[in-house]
Amino acid sequence: MFDITVPADSTFVTYLNNRDFAVSVEDADDPAAVLDAAGDLGPESIAFVTAEDSPTGGAMLAVGNEVSGTTTFFAVTAQFTTTSAPVITGSPVAGSELTAAVDPWSPAATFTFQWQRDGVAIDGADEVTYTSVAADVGAPLSVEVTGSAPSHEAATRVSEPVDVEPGEVAFTLTIQADEVTGGGTVTGTLEGAGSAEELTITLFSDPVDLGTVTAGQDGVAALSVVVPSGTEAGDHTLVVEGDSGRAEAALTVLAADPAASAGDTLGGLLPDTGSPTTWTLLAAAIAALIGGTVLVRRRSS
Repeated sequence: MFDITVPADSTFVTYLNNRDFAVSVEDADDPAAVLDAAGDLGPESIAFVTAEDSPTGGAMLAVGNEVSGTTTFFAVTAQFTTTSAPVITGSPVAGSELTAAVDPWSPAATFTFQWQRDGVAIDGADEVTYTSVAADVGAPLSVEVTGSAPSHEAATRVSEPVDVEPGEVAFTLTIQADEVTGGGTVTGTLEGAGSAEELTITLFSDPVDLGTVTAGQDGVAALSVVVPSGTEAGDHTLVVEGDSGRAEAALTVLAADPAASAGDTLGGLLPDTGSPTTWTLLAAAIAALIGGTVLVRRRSS
């Protein structure tokens, strides 16, 4: 195959042959029986199919093969004459929206995007914009753009990385149920925290410190905390916060069964994460047994 765009300066491009030379039609006892295995034999006629007339939307070469009686279609692709790497714009602060700015390519291209943290694709971050999270802090953030156009080979370019600074981030908090009986357990998931960030879990309006949890390397933390049985029944707010952000969820506390409250043990008052002092545990247990209101204060230093 030759590029004859400039006939006086034709250049060799490539050689194509889809014949299987391990199959010999000439030596076969029944040549017709091995034609399918031999591939296309005896190319004789060539026709160019424009992108406008092509069923695929891309230019093709149609080749008629005399010996095998087959027709082969080859896709004809070109390379972009002009491409450019994207540039990340916006404030590189956790919680802010960033944009991948791309100068026009030639010919005009359709772009897809993939944001990367430390060279690894971020799941779900495949739009032209991306809102940075706490997990991006301390890791180079970049964006990869892939351009495509009819009859052209897709091309990929990657931006220069940026360093994301700490900022206030809106975590995503999901709890399994929005009601819990006093003495019951609240479970859920928090996303968007920093890698290995320690988070404090508090129940409002009267603050009840439920403990702490540490996010994983991906910024996700699994929550499982016990609401003290003496907590006042009614509407409350569960707040999870750390150095990089916070999230909250509405939580209704139902009155605990008095018989169940009387049978509470020290272990039943323990949150699943964090460790209160011995005196705090003792005070909470006594309050639960006499039907008083439990107010546990445990702030991390």
